[in-house]
Amino acid sequence: MTRLLLIRHAEAEGGGVYTGSSDPSLSALGKRQARALAKHVQRFGPAAVYSSRKRRAKMTADEISRAGHIRVRAVKGLEEIDFGEWEGKTFREIDRKYGARFRKWVAGAGSYRAPGGERLREMQGRVLSALRRILKANRGSTVAVVCHGGPARIIICEALGLPLRNFWKIKQDNAALNVVEYYGKGLVQVCLVNETSYPGISRKRKTGA
Repeated sequence: MTRLLLIRHAEAEGGGVYTGSSDPSLSALGKRQARALAKHVQRFGPAAVYSSRKRRAKMTADEISRAGHIRVRAVKGLEEIDFGEWEGKTFREIDRKYGARFRKWVAGAGSYRAPGGERLREMQGRVLSALRRILKANRGSTVAVVCHGGPARIIICEALGLPLRNFWKIKQDNAALNVVEYYGKGLVQVCLVNETSYPGISRKRKTGA
């Protein structure tokens, strides 16, 4: 059995906006989240750590690396979707300016792209290709993969046999841990999704309703 510890990066600077191809560092809160996550992940005993090439993922993976004395390997293909013209904008800003096109993109099951951006199906292809390489290289081991909300949702949809129209139904918080086990011959079990209740994790206090 190969166990995948699938992790969304901790909070990045400039949170609250669409950040895909952009490359911010972790925020001060994100650094604390990453340290707490790293301690928690050690109980699974990862033998290898991989990450997206983006700084927010790499910085999160570096904490896991330090806690377990394992080298991080940055892998092409695990990056977040490119949001094109929507990069750096909030949900409300995009909805106001692009309206129906934005809603089609959310509901379009991978068929639509942001202006100048990437389709979900395009991200799906590169993410799953990278995942297959990682699983093949670590057969029979426990491996941690630190990526982004979009790639994590893609991997979970694939593991559950869900079509892409279910992409947005899967919640992925900052510093979330998911666990997927691969037994071979097509048998896959999703054991844990979006765990963020481990010791030491901290979050911004929500305001308003």
